[in-house]
Amino acid sequence: MFINRVIAVAIILISFGVFTGCQYDKLMKSDDFDAKLVKAREYYAEGDYAKALPLLDQLLTVKIGTPEEKEIRYYMAYCYYGQGDYFSSSSLFKQVFNIFPLSGEAEESLFMSAKSMYDASPRYQLDQTYSYKAIESFQYLL
Repeated sequence: MFINRVIAVAIILISFGVFTGCQYDKLMKSDDFDAKLVKAREYYAEGDYAKALPLLDQLLTVKIGTPEEKEIRYYMAYCYYGQGDYFSSSSLFKQVFNIFPLSGEAEESLFMSAKSMYDASPRYQLDQTYSYKAIESFQYLL
């Protein structure tokens, strides 16, 4: 009796996992960019950067020159930062600052670019090129 219940619960959980995975794949293949943006924002808010990043990457190619471009680049930078890819996040934060210097996120993006470079710095016994770049970036903030 107990084994039947465990098997039933396992089947339900597996089918739920397959169903939600299928929805994500359908969304990735669809041309509904507004739905992709809504879902990417949702994944970003949940901290699921692995799902948000591919959606944002697809959106960036379509939304260049639109008001959403800044938000997409900003979210992508934080997704890379959240996943530990500090080189990519530093580059994207710098792009947000360079492309949108008058936006409300410009100063934060410049700081996060420097912080990403700092986080990418290795131990003090290793090559300190990125440490020097981080120091230069932090000095630029002053």
